[in-house]
Amino acid sequence: MAVSEMKRLTVICPTGEVDDTVKHLMWLSCVDIRQSDETDGFEKIAEVDGKIAESNKLISRINAAIDLLSFYDSKKWEPYKDPARPRKRLFAPPENVDMDEFMNAGRYDIAMRKLNKITSLSNQLSAKREEYASLRSELASLSPWRDTYHLPLGLKETAHTDINIGVMGPKIKMNDVLSSIDFDRRAHIELVSSDEHASYVCAVTFKEDTESVMRSLYAKGFTPVSFDPTLSYAEDEAKKVEQSIVRVEKEISSVEEKIAFMVGTEIQLEILHDIVSTELVRLNAEKKALKSGPICIINGWIPDSCVPKAQKTLDKTVCAYEFSEPSENDDVPVLLENNKFASCFEPVVSLYSLPKYKTFDPTFIMSIFYVIIFGFMFADVGYGLILSLGCFAAIKLLYPKGTMKKFFQMFGICGISCIFAGILTGGYFGDLPGSLFGATGKIALWFDPITDPMTFLILSLAIGAVHLITGMVLKMIILIKQKKVFSAIFDIGSWLVIFAGLGVLAINAKIGAVIAICGVLMLVLTQGRHEKNILMKFFKGLLSLYDITSYASDLLSYSRILALGLASAVIAKVVNLMAAMVGTNVVGYLLMIIILIFGHLLNMAINVLGTFVHTSRLQYIEFFGKFYDEGGTPFEVLSPESKYVTLTNKEKS
Repeated sequence: MAVSEMKRLTVICPTGEVDDTVKHLMWLSCVDIRQSDETDGFEKIAEVDGKIAESNKLISRINAAIDLLSFYDSKKWEPYKDPARPRKRLFAPPENVDMDEFMNAGRYDIAMRKLNKITSLSNQLSAKREEYASLRSELASLSPWRDTYHLPLGLKETAHTDINIGVMGPKIKMNDVLSSIDFDRRAHIELVSSDEHASYVCAVTFKEDTESVMRSLYAKGFTPVSFDPTLSYAEDEAKKVEQSIVRVEKEISSVEEKIAFMVGTEIQLEILHDIVSTELVRLNAEKKALKSGPICIINGWIPDSCVPKAQKTLDKTVCAYEFSEPSENDDVPVLLENNKFASCFEPVVSLYSLPKYKTFDPTFIMSIFYVIIFGFMFADVGYGLILSLGCFAAIKLLYPKGTMKKFFQMFGICGISCIFAGILTGGYFGDLPGSLFGATGKIALWFDPITDPMTFLILSLAIGAVHLITGMVLKMIILIKQKKVFSAIFDIGSWLVIFAGLGVLAINAKIGAVIAICGVLMLVLTQGRHEKNILMKFFKGLLSLYDITSYASDLLSYSRILALGLASAVIAKVVNLMAAMVGTNVVGYLLMIIILIFGHLLNMAINVLGTFVHTSRLQYIEFFGKFYDEGGTPFEVLSPESKYVTLTNKEKS
């Protein structure tokens, strides 16, 4: 429930040991290595760039191989798969892999050989498919001329004639073409074939008449086509191409069968992917170090609680190290430390902005309001049950990590809140018990949002008032800790007195009025204290009362709790009404089930997103706006990168 205290870490090691030192820091998983400013005599480790480029290329190859094997992992290719190859079980937990054991026991080399083989097969497949596409294109160009039995395609002329073949418009009429030619000039013009795209024409002319005849054909849109002079008759050439197509198709099938036989190898490739990704993380961290001849300097940050563990680890390496306090000018990274419940809501804070170092972390207090507001915005037992069970099941079955796991946990907790709010407001997939099952009587333990929206509005504004006042109280506490007691009492406390007076008005008008007037006087007499002129002090204090409109506006923003709650309830009611209208026969019941499932899932999807956005907005704008000091730099922990498996290292852990 606080921002973690940080220590600056400085490590000096021989250049030859920087690799091993960074590895040890990486397996600590609690160090943030930062780019050091270049100083006299020190320079960046330039040779790391080449290794980074090679690692990125290797990861691209691995991803392509995994995607290829995934494509051929289907029932269609089942007969071609290796039955002895291990297969990944559905919802199996990530495998624990010792990185050094994988690298040193020959498993890395085996995985690389598998990768090279799959890459080779992939390249062969691409080449064969390109050849196939080229052959199909060649066949398409030959097909229109297959009826020209009497002329080889490559023949351009004889001793006395010229031969020109080409295309004309698809709707050309040969009579019009022939009528445009002076047949005193001897020529033979033949329509070989036609399709929806073009007409294919062959013209044989005496050499002395070629120019005149072709001029007439060009005027009619003739476009010449040329083929390789070595080609024979179109039919014979087309048959050769068809035979080549059959051959290439068999070769493609053969390569695809070999790829399908490799299905299952992706298990090794996934381990290889995570190891190379982890190596890339180490290289990028190593790139941030500075060297001067035989010496390297590594700078970073580490949480104060991790210092003993880091000392124990660094003592195993050839280096000198120092932990020091940050200076005032340091951009200290921020790491939030919260209990198990509040840590699920840390991504919500991060989406806005982390608090500055050594300022207040609002995650725990915010998480309580977040759960309450989310619950009433999406108050429904059925929806909350699906949301909660779905999220917790996803954690158990999908094994998400990091931020994604926290989001699942957060929505699962919010789903429980929706269940309780739904019990209070009678939301069971909207009004499903009454609409379809004829349930009578009051289902809601408190109120029905649709029939009693005013109660819901009052509840929404009450939650908002508590939320806003909590933010103001936090601001008072922060100011007091900063030894700004006067500002805390009169800048914030005055408004709290006014709000208290307005609240007491409902119970006792006189007492409430006296309290509120006291708060007003506190504001008027103190808010102009920075002005030198007495009149300006008074008018500045008086003008500060205008801020009541800002607080009123903030409070009205919480009416969105009512709006979102009514939206999901009304849409659910409409879905139930549509389902009840389809009839009572077999087809009607079938349609009813389809409408209910599709309608409620759609309603849930839309309103979960809307509820998340608007609940977050109330935290960011109304709540954080009262006290939050944002702008912290995220703590970027140096740790193994694992997408498919869980990497371990017994030697360095």
